[in-house]
Amino acid sequence: KFINVYDTITNNYYGELDKNELVDQAINSMLSSTGDGYTTYSNEETTNDFLENINGTYEGIGCMVSMNETGNIVVIEVFEDGPAKKAGIQEQDIILKIDGQDYNGKTSEDMSKYVKSSKNKKVKLTIKREDTEKEITITREKVEVPSVSSKIIEHENKKIGYMDISIFSAITYS
Repeated sequence: KFINVYDTITNNYYGELDKNELVDQAINSMLSSTGDGYTTYSNEETTNDFLENINGTYEGIGCMVSMNETGNIVVIEVFEDGPAKKAGIQEQDIILKIDGQDYNGKTSEDMSKYVKSSKNKKVKLTIKREDTEKEITITREKVEVPSVSSKIIEHENKKIGYMDISIFSAITYS
């Protein structure tokens, strides 16, 4: 039944189809019909993202970005000792262009995917900081994703050490 439907769609559909996406969605649908929230399917991209998190390292510029309420890509964290920090990227910088390509209307995931998969060793960002636009060139490097943060909290002349582990990755121990 499944193969017949797949063949009918791929042979007779009037528009363009991504056959891999059809299969991925079919598998996803089958697994979600189990009713078990822990039974899931990961395509190659999702698996690679997961492995990147578990390994704790990736090739990139060393910052986290997110979309703000107006749809701009904004730097929300700059990793200590990372390439972005060395190049002068700051939190709240708005990323307008990457390698001359306008990123208005694109998502932070699009930006991240482009930077991580770029064949170029250097990436040129056009950023907006307050009312000024500037171009910053950053050399992509192996970046460790911070998984542990800590601080000392002082309360009533007593000190408490607070440690937050955001994910258990291969580098969390160190």
